[in-house]
Amino acid sequence: MALAVIDKHRRSKRHLYVSVDRVLTVSSYQPRSGAQSALQTLRKQFFIRLFAEQASGDKDPFFNTQAWLHSAGFEYDDLIVVQKEDHKAYHLDKDSILLDTLDDKASRLLDLGLAFVNFANFDVSSGRWDEVLARISKDAHAQR
Repeated sequence: MALAVIDKHRRSKRHLYVSVDRVLTVSSYQPRSGAQSALQTLRKQFFIRLFAEQASGDKDPFFNTQAWLHSAGFEYDDLIVVQKEDHKAYHLDKDSILLDTLDDKASRLLDLGLAFVNFANFDVSSGRWDEVLARISKDAHAQR
C-alpha cells in the first residue's frame, strides 16, 4: 500500500531533474545564492529529482550528498548519484525536464527528444532566480 501511495505521488507531477554540482552549488558544495528558495518554489509544480556526480574517492556519495543537502536546507523529492555526467540521460524521459549546465551534450539531448533548460544561459549571481523559474515554467507548459 505504501508503495502505491509513493508511486501516485511521483506520477502526480512532471519530473524536473536538477544538477547539484552545476546548478545548486558554486563550488566545493557552497550553495548558490537563492538556490534553496528557487528549488522550494519549483517543488510546488514539479517532482524534484536531484542529480549528483560521484566524486572520486567518495566511499558513500549518496549519504554524503544527502547529508549536505539537508544541512544546506534544500528540499527535494529524490536524489540520484551518477558516476559520470553522461549517465544522467539514462534517467530522463520525454516528459521530464533537465536543469543543468550543458555544453556539447545539449545536442545529444535534443537528438534524443529530451527537454532541458541550460542553466549557463542565466545570471543568478544576485541570488534572483526569476528568469530561470519563468523559463522552466514556460517550457513545462509548452512541451506538455
